[in-house]
Amino acid sequence: MGAIDGSCQQTHHALFIMPVRPPLQRVMFIRQIDETVLSNGKWRSLSTDVTQNTDAMPDAKPHLQHDFALECGMPQFKFSIGKITIIKRLWMPQQDWRLFIRYEMIEGPPTRLRLVPGVSFRDLETGQLLAETYLVRSQPNGILVYADPNEKPCIISANRSGLLHPVNSWKSLQLYDPGTNSWQAEEVYLPSAFEFELRSGESVTMVFQIESTADIMHMDDGTIPDTVFQKEVDNQFKLAQEVSQIFSFPPMQHLAIGARQFLIQRASVMTQRSITVLAGYPAMSDLGREAMIALPGLLLTTRQFDLAKAVFSLYLKHIKHGLIPSHFSCRPQAPDYESLDATLWMFVAIYEYWRASRDKAYLEEVYSLLLEILHSYLRGSAQGIKVDAEDGLLFALDSHRPLTWMNAASGNWLATPRHGKAIEVQALWYNALQIMAEFAEILGKEEGYKRCSEYAERTAQSMAKKFWCDETANLYDCLIDNSLTNAGRTGNNTITVGDPAIRPNQIIAVGLPYNIFSHEQTRAIIDTAVNKLVTPYGLRTLSPDHPAYCGTYTGSSKRLASARHNGCVYPWLVLPFTRAYLRVYDNPRAIYEMFEALFNGSERPCSGHLAEMYDGDKPHHPRGVPAYAPSTGAVLQSWQILQGQMG
Repeated sequence: MGAIDGSCQQTHHALFIMPVRPPLQRVMFIRQIDETVLSNGKWRSLSTDVTQNTDAMPDAKPHLQHDFALECGMPQFKFSIGKITIIKRLWMPQQDWRLFIRYEMIEGPPTRLRLVPGVSFRDLETGQLLAETYLVRSQPNGILVYADPNEKPCIISANRSGLLHPVNSWKSLQLYDPGTNSWQAEEVYLPSAFEFELRSGESVTMVFQIESTADIMHMDDGTIPDTVFQKEVDNQFKLAQEVSQIFSFPPMQHLAIGARQFLIQRASVMTQRSITVLAGYPAMSDLGREAMIALPGLLLTTRQFDLAKAVFSLYLKHIKHGLIPSHFSCRPQAPDYESLDATLWMFVAIYEYWRASRDKAYLEEVYSLLLEILHSYLRGSAQGIKVDAEDGLLFALDSHRPLTWMNAASGNWLATPRHGKAIEVQALWYNALQIMAEFAEILGKEEGYKRCSEYAERTAQSMAKKFWCDETANLYDCLIDNSLTNAGRTGNNTITVGDPAIRPNQIIAVGLPYNIFSHEQTRAIIDTAVNKLVTPYGLRTLSPDHPAYCGTYTGSSKRLASARHNGCVYPWLVLPFTRAYLRVYDNPRAIYEMFEALFNGSERPCSGHLAEMYDGDKPHHPRGVPAYAPSTGAVLQSWQILQGQMG
């Protein structure tokens, strides 16, 4: 993951990151690779080196003559220096823990290509440097780089012989941190330089890996990477053909191809080869809420029903007190259950699965388990969660734990404390009850249908009565009821205070499959969102006229936490907005025009993917992880809704 020319310029950029206990504990091994060619007697860099003074060195300029392209599902760069043209391609085969980088000379006189990897063993989750010195051992056509002789080495090899120069030096990088808007110095270790003769039509492939395999370390005939390359081209071409049958719009095709990269295998005490959804790259783990929001777009739009059921299976196997895991750790630790709504999002995802597949047998399979989850909520056995006996609404007991999706914090300070009755949580709770009533009716479960319908009706009545704010003609974002914190006080001593802040949570409430609010109320909510929340990259998390609004994601840890849900824009909110908008306005073209930047792929920080969030203020710089599963899933699903293929 790097800049548009493949260079390393920001703190989250890195060339080679691998899980040391797949898929756990991701570690960066190679920060970058210096690539130079001999042209007119001078070594010239293929890309800009940001550590150089370009004013003093006129030659220090990018040589990427054509825009970065995603050819056959793999990144491709085309560099021209003088009369020399080189194409560079990167790929990691599916279920293969190796990175391949192929350099192919297209035209020009014979030259020499020099490649110097910059080593930096660093824990991606903690940022901790794992080694201060390194041990290098030579192998045929490559080297082994150790942080400790007793640990796994990073293996760097080539598919053909060349000159291998010991370097044993260090290089200082200046990397930009977009979060703090500052530059950070980092030293990378340069173990060796690989140097190859290249003629027009020739290529060389570098291979980076952690586990040693005989076929990689003994590539004397130079054929194995070429075979792997052709196999990857064939696989990606087949995938592109399949995707093109569903998405005719090229930017959506690229997004759908990139969606496959969020699916990984996770071993657990329950199973060895479960399928899960990573929330984002480079450093996020698999998170319950994010997985369930992303799943319909990632898998159901392309009708990958077996994979969808495999993801559901993993989370259902790990239910605890009626909750699915909110977070699987990057370490070999027990999962967390710190979410009020992740399990409710699963009901919506399973409902989307039913609508897309009409798989009645699967409903039979999971019905009893889903019903038991609802019972856990109603009994109050779910961790820190309770249903109010008076109004049927859902709330968290602990005011110090952020259990909704707006969970940003800095230490013990919560940026958006919403421990009362949050509007999107009530809408999700209502949808879970209605979905189970529908499932019960489909399966002929009369008692289940009756009970779920009754609970749903009571919840709907309470929502309609308590959440509409006449002053703003919108919904309260959250209700704070003093009876929640003073359980002994009842009757006239109970005062409910509503938060009238304009947030996208009310869009979620009217953009789920079941909506309890009237046509007029939904239209008022949509109109307010268009005026105050909508940006080309999604919806702001708070109206700009609110005193707590933070329009840029920069500064101290407290300011970053505040900006995350008090102003930042989230692309995944386009999905509930699309559903709600089409309920009151028959104008899908208007939605496309509002979010054209998301749909046409013109401003993606990582090709084939969408960022986690963007600044609330123009020019809406991308923030958070550059590849975020809910963003991709929501935009793919929204596109299909607009095309009349779903919903």
